Order: sequence, then C-alpha cells, then structure tokens
Amino acid sequence: MRPSSQVFIEYVMLGPAVNCTEEHAHQLGQLLQGRDVVVNLIPWNPILSPGMEFEAPVGDSLARFHSILREQYGLPCTVRQEKGQVGGECGGCVVHPPWAALVSLGRC
Repeated sequence: MRPSSQVFIEYVMLGPAVNCTEEHAHQLGQLLQGRDVVVNLIPWNPILSPGMEFEAPVGDSLARFHSILREQYGLPCTVRQEKGQVGGECGGCVVHPPWAALVSLGRC
C-alpha cells in the first residue's frame, strides 16, 4: 500500500490585511493550484499575550478567501470553527504562568 501524497496546508488568517485579502487568496491559489493539497483556513484567535498584536480577519474576508480558493482554483478548502475560549487554537498555545491571574485582577 502506497502512502498518500496529499499535503494539508494550515493557513493562519491574520487580519485585517496581514494575509487575508483577496490578493493573498489569489497568491495562495496560484501557488497551490494543481497540487494534491487540502487547505485548512484558521482564523487567528486573538488572545491577551504580550508581543502578539495580530487581529482576527474582519467582515466577510474569510468567506471571500475560502470562495476564491475553492471556486477559482479548485482547491479543497475547510475553515476551522471556533470552539469557545480554549487556549489551544491558533495563537492560543500560550503558557499561562501562575501569576497571570493576579495581573489580570490588578493584584500585581
């Protein structure tokens, strides 16, 4: 049995215009068109963490990006759905030191 050569592309979408505009969608589509890939679009999960100043995509930019990849480039494409306030999705893998709760409560 031969292993699959399909590659999964995890694309973190940073808004409002870092890498989630229609132009970016066309650039990614041109790069990946004709390749055996599946694109998973992951909207940035904004968190309160020093040094991470990104924002989530705004408006319908995610839907437009998804549509361009699927309809114009024929790429299989999914969108990661948010599942609440979990610290593990895209930008959420952050160590929360024990003192962080004290800082957020204004006790430090």
